[in-house]
Amino acid sequence: MIIMGDFNSQIGGKEAEEEEKIVNTWFKKKHNKRWTWISPNMETKSQIDYILMDRNTRNIRDCGILKNFKCDTDHRILTIELVHSLTPQKNNKNIPDRNEKLK
Repeated sequence: MIIMGDFNSQIGGKEAEEEEKIVNTWFKKKHNKRWTWISPNMETKSQIDYILMDRNTRNIRDCGILKNFKCDTDHRILTIELVHSLTPQKNNKNIPDRNEKLK
Protein backbone atom coordinates (compact mmCIF):
# COMPACT_ATOMS: atom_id res chain seq x y z
CA MET A 1 0.00 0.00 0.00
CA ILE A 2 1.27 3.46 -0.94
CA ILE A 3 -0.45 6.67 0.17
CA MET A 4 0.79 9.90 -1.38
CA GLY A 5 -0.59 13.34 -0.91
CA ASP A 6 -0.68 16.96 0.06
CA PHE A 7 -1.15 16.48 3.80
CA ASN A 8 -0.42 20.14 4.65
CA SER A 9 1.12 19.19 7.98
CA GLN A 10 4.37 18.96 9.87
CA ILE A 11 5.42 15.74 11.58
CA GLY A 12 7.08 15.28 14.92
CA GLY A 13 9.68 12.75 13.80
CA LYS A 14 10.02 9.01 13.27
CA GLU A 15 8.41 8.25 16.63
CA ALA A 16 5.12 9.59 15.20
CA GLU A 17 4.93 6.63 12.80
CA GLU A 18 2.84 3.64 13.81
CA GLU A 19 1.46 1.39 11.09
CA GLU A 20 2.95 3.27 8.14
CA LYS A 21 6.40 4.57 7.25
CA ILE A 22 6.75 8.20 6.26
CA VAL A 23 9.10 7.42 3.41
CA ASN A 24 10.48 10.88 2.70
CA THR A 25 11.76 11.19 6.29
CA TRP A 26 13.88 8.02 6.06
CA PHE A 27 16.45 9.47 3.68
CA LYS A 28 18.85 12.13 4.86
CA LYS A 29 18.62 15.03 2.45
CA LYS A 30 19.67 18.67 2.63
CA HIS A 31 16.81 21.12 3.19
CA ASN A 32 16.94 22.39 -0.40
CA LYS A 33 16.30 18.80 -1.59
CA ARG A 34 13.52 18.14 0.95
CA TRP A 35 11.02 20.99 0.84
CA THR A 36 7.81 20.39 -1.09
CA TRP A 37 5.96 23.72 -0.66
CA ILE A 38 6.93 27.39 -0.94
CA SER A 39 4.92 30.32 0.45
CA PRO A 40 3.39 32.92 -1.89
CA ASN A 41 6.03 35.50 -0.87
CA MET A 42 8.75 32.92 -1.74
CA GLU A 43 10.37 33.21 1.72
CA THR A 44 9.13 30.10 3.56
CA LYS A 45 9.89 26.58 2.32
CA SER A 46 8.47 23.57 4.10
CA GLN A 47 8.09 19.82 3.79
CA ILE A 48 4.32 19.23 3.96
CA ASP A 49 3.75 16.54 1.29
CA TYR A 50 4.45 12.93 2.24
CA ILE A 51 4.55 9.37 0.97
CA LEU A 52 3.30 6.72 3.41
CA MET A 53 3.94 2.99 3.00
CA ASP A 54 3.44 -0.14 5.06
CA ARG A 55 5.92 -0.35 7.92
CA ASN A 56 7.22 -3.72 6.67
CA THR A 57 8.03 -2.50 3.15
CA ARG A 58 11.68 -3.16 2.31
CA ASN A 59 11.79 -2.28 -1.39
CA ILE A 60 12.34 1.49 -1.14
CA ARG A 61 15.55 2.65 -2.84
CA ASP A 62 15.17 6.45 -2.67
CA CYS A 63 12.73 9.30 -2.27
CA GLY A 64 13.13 12.87 -3.50
CA ILE A 65 11.65 15.81 -5.35
CA LEU A 66 11.65 17.03 -8.94
CA LYS A 67 13.07 20.50 -8.51
CA ASN A 68 13.10 21.54 -12.16
CA PHE A 69 9.55 20.48 -13.07
CA LYS A 70 7.79 23.61 -14.31
CA CYS A 71 4.07 23.90 -13.56
CA ASP A 72 1.82 26.54 -12.03
CA THR A 73 1.84 25.39 -8.39
CA ASP A 74 3.45 26.20 -5.07
CA HIS A 75 4.33 22.51 -4.54
CA ARG A 76 7.18 20.42 -5.92
CA ILE A 77 6.60 16.89 -7.20
CA LEU A 78 7.57 14.11 -4.81
CA THR A 79 9.11 10.92 -6.24
CA ILE A 80 9.86 7.47 -4.91
CA GLU A 81 12.14 4.81 -6.37
CA LEU A 82 11.14 1.22 -5.64
CA VAL A 83 12.98 -2.04 -6.26
CA HIS A 84 10.83 -4.78 -7.70
CA SER A 85 11.78 -8.43 -8.11
CA LEU A 86 10.40 -10.23 -11.14
CA THR A 87 10.99 -13.71 -9.73
CA PRO A 88 7.76 -15.40 -8.61
CA GLN A 89 7.37 -16.49 -5.02
CA LYS A 90 7.76 -20.26 -4.62
CA ASN A 91 4.84 -20.54 -2.20
CA ASN A 92 2.30 -19.04 -4.62
CA LYS A 93 0.36 -21.92 -6.23
CA ASN A 94 -1.36 -19.58 -8.75
CA ILE A 95 1.87 -18.86 -10.63
CA PRO A 96 2.75 -21.70 -13.02
CA ASP A 97 6.26 -23.07 -12.94
CA ARG A 98 8.14 -22.37 -16.21
CA ASN A 99 9.66 -25.84 -16.11
CA GLU A 100 6.31 -27.60 -15.70
CA LYS A 101 5.29 -29.46 -18.86
CA LEU A 102 2.08 -28.39 -20.52
CA LYS A 103 -0.64 -31.03 -20.59
